[in-house]
Amino acid sequence: MPQMERQDNLLIAQYRGSLPRVQKRVSYMVLYGWFYLLLTCFLSGCSSDNHAVNTDPRLVSKFAVSGVYPRALAWSPDGKEIAVGMGNSPSVRLFSFPNGQQIASFGDYPVDTNGLAWSPNGQYLAGAILNPSNTLQVWNPVTTKSLVLTSAGSGGLGLAWSPDSKFLAVMSEGKRDAKNPTPNGGVALYETASWTQTFSMPTTSIITGAAWSPDGKRLAFAANTPRADNSDSTVLLLLDIADNHIEQIGEAQDGFSTIVSWASSGNLIAFELNTLDTKPGEVLIADITKKTLIQRIRGDLTVNTLSWSPLEERIAVAGFSRNMQVWEARTGRLVESYYHDSTTSDDIFQVSWSPDGRFIASLVSDNTLWFWHAPK
Repeated sequence: MPQMERQDNLLIAQYRGSLPRVQKRVSYMVLYGWFYLLLTCFLSGCSSDNHAVNTDPRLVSKFAVSGVYPRALAWSPDGKEIAVGMGNSPSVRLFSFPNGQQIASFGDYPVDTNGLAWSPNGQYLAGAILNPSNTLQVWNPVTTKSLVLTSAGSGGLGLAWSPDSKFLAVMSEGKRDAKNPTPNGGVALYETASWTQTFSMPTTSIITGAAWSPDGKRLAFAANTPRADNSDSTVLLLLDIADNHIEQIGEAQDGFSTIVSWASSGNLIAFELNTLDTKPGEVLIADITKKTLIQRIRGDLTVNTLSWSPLEERIAVAGFSRNMQVWEARTGRLVESYYHDSTTSDDIFQVSWSPDGRFIASLVSDNTLWFWHAPK
């Protein structure tokens, strides 16, 4: 499965080649070339936070992120900073918005895909760390001090904060190989007052994505079950926090899911569905009041990421193409498409709507972070 295959990329070696030797003699032609480029840049309005000229008026800024394999993205609750998770050390980089100035960097091990989550109160930044122990790590984003470091199960991890920041849900997809053909993942809740585990639900399904209801009373997660023919089925489940009752909301027999997101309106839940073949991925929308799937939105290719608008029932979707699309969730109407004119990569790893709903951030595999004006 792709959840397992993606870990083949975790040991990507950081480039260690020496820089080309600088020539001592600089010809007048080279000097003229630099002068021409600087003049063009000045006249085109480029700046340190917008490295490539882009005529799209919706683009706020764009800048490069140093490091290897950017894979996770999280806005601070006040919208002033954005955290990027990387595949090398330091694995967490904090940048200011919108100028892209790096504020801090920390973390020793790679961060998992979708493995960064900022607590709603802004006091914590949690990371799903990919190391031999599959660690849950929590930092103080101001001091960058590590507050929690604990093993949190096998396989990849997913994270979700409760709206009041009192609980952190941790999902584990489980280890699945020749010796362990049945996954052993699960869901666990940690209370942030003491960082003790207050609930644990082991399962034979693969669970990597979850989301809290806006009122904090329920936790939605997708359980993926592999079948004998190497295909997958996915069910969307709701966990009642008060009595631990679990209820099934939706089911898809034709794919696997790693992302679950709850709309701020409280009634809609989105999760992506991908397959092992070349079929385009989809985003499925479930209405919890009707307890059924109400919409299937088809992406360009594999769906890597999705993010709800905090203001309305619109959702941003992106994947293995240069397009980020915004959709009306209930009707399936395409609202707007954002083209990333990257010359080196077609993969958009993450998108994330700003807390105030005015901007959308997108993280591209060529190590660039883009900020866009959200559609009106």
